[in-house]
Amino acid sequence: MKASPGLARRLWAKALALGRRAKELCPLTASGGAVLAASASVAWFYGVGKLDLILLTSGIVIAVLLVLLAVTTPLTALFLRRRRRGATVPQSIFLECGAWSRTGFHARAPRWLPFLSLEAQWESPPEITCDIQGRGGEEMVFPRRRGVFDSVVRRLTLTDVLGLTAVTWREKLPVSGRILPGRAALDRTAVLTGIVLGEEQSDPRGEPFGDRVEMRKYGHGDSPRMILWKIYARTRKLFVRVPERALEPAPRVCAYLVTSEHDEPAACLARTVLERQMLGGRWRFGADGAEDASDMGEALHALALSGSRAFGLPTELEAYLGRAARDGFGACLLMAPAVPGPWAEGVRAAIASSRMRLHVALALPGWSDEKMRPWWKRAALRDAPATGLKPKEVGDLIRSLAADGVRFTLVDTKNGRVLHDPEEYLARAAKLSSRVAA
Repeated sequence: MKASPGLARRLWAKALALGRRAKELCPLTASGGAVLAASASVAWFYGVGKLDLILLTSGIVIAVLLVLLAVTTPLTALFLRRRRRGATVPQSIFLECGAWSRTGFHARAPRWLPFLSLEAQWESPPEITCDIQGRGGEEMVFPRRRGVFDSVVRRLTLTDVLGLTAVTWREKLPVSGRILPGRAALDRTAVLTGIVLGEEQSDPRGEPFGDRVEMRKYGHGDSPRMILWKIYARTRKLFVRVPERALEPAPRVCAYLVTSEHDEPAACLARTVLERQMLGGRWRFGADGAEDASDMGEALHALALSGSRAFGLPTELEAYLGRAARDGFGACLLMAPAVPGPWAEGVRAAIASSRMRLHVALALPGWSDEKMRPWWKRAALRDAPATGLKPKEVGDLIRSLAADGVRFTLVDTKNGRVLHDPEEYLARAAKLSSRVAA
C-alpha cells in the first residue's frame, strides 16, 4: 500500500522539525564539532601515532576546553530559563515601523561568565529585528511591518564568543501589542487635501473639473503644460495655472488602504493623512482586513490590523465604496502601493463600478529627485524607486487603473515629494532610462 503524497510531506516536515529541534538542543555548533573532530584527530594520529607530545597536548587541551564549553553553555541556559520564570514582563507593547523601540524585556548572560552572550529573535510576530543592548540586557526591536498581536514568541540563543557552542530555546509570553506604520514626510499636502476642500472643483456654472483661471508659483512635480510662458518671458519667474477654488461645499470624504506585500509606504501615507486630519471633519477610513472606522483611535487600530492580513486575498474596496456611497460620501482617497500585484484587478473592478470621485495615491519610498544625472556621471536616474521598479511599470499600472474622473498622484513617503502629474513624469523618466540602456 502506497503512502499518500500528503502524508509523506507531513512526515518529512515532522522529521525536519525534529532535526532542527535536535540541532538547537545540541550544544556543539557545526564549527565546534569540526574543531573537536580536528583536535581529536591531531591528538590521535600525530600525538599518539607519531609520539608528538606538543600536538598531543594541544589536541587534548582543545578537546577538554570544548567539552567544558559544551557542559557550561547548556547548564547556563537552564539557569537562565529558570530565572526568567519569575521575571516581570509588560502586558502591552506599542511599536512603530522603521524606528527602534524599547519593549521592557530584559535578559542577559551572567556577568561572571564573560565568554557567553545571549541573543534574541522574534519569531511571532515576524519581520522584527531584535537586539539586546547594555549591561542590563535591555531589548530593542525594529519592526518592518505593521500589525496587531496578542503574544510574543522569542527565540533565545546562548552562545560563546567563538561560536563553538550554542543552546536555543523559545519563550512565549501573553503580551498584547500594536505596530503602527511610520509617518510620511509630506511637503505638499495641498495636492491631497484638494479632494476634501473642493479646490479642484470650479463654479457649478462652469466646467465640472475646474477652470484653470488662477495661478501660483511653479513647484516640484507641476506639469510644464500649465506654465505661463508669457509671464516667464517678462519676469523670468515660473508660474502655473491652477483650478479656481470651489464655491460649492466640500463633499464628505472617505479613505481606503489597499493591502499587499509592498503596502508599507501606502500605510505610512494613510497614517499621515489621518493624523493631519486631511479628510475634513466628517470622514471614514477603511482598509483590507479591518472594519470601517470614523474616529482616530479606531482608524489607527484598523490601520495596524490590516498589516496582519494574509497576502494574496482579494481586496474589499468595492464593498467599501458601496457602503460609503449609501451613507452619503461623495469622494474617496484611495491609497495603494505603486508595486503591481494581484490587488490591482480588484481595484480596477471597484473603480469601474463606483460613481464616487476617486483620488488614487500610489505610494513608494525612494523617489529622491526629479533631476537626472549627466551622462558623464553614469547617466542614471537618481529617483529610481527603492523597490527596484522601472518607471514604465509604474506607468503601466496607472494606465491599467485609469478611468473617467479618476485622478492619480505619486507620493514619495521617504522624501515627501508629491507628483500630481505622474504620467508625463514617468514618460520622461522611462525615455531617459531607455536612452541610458542603449
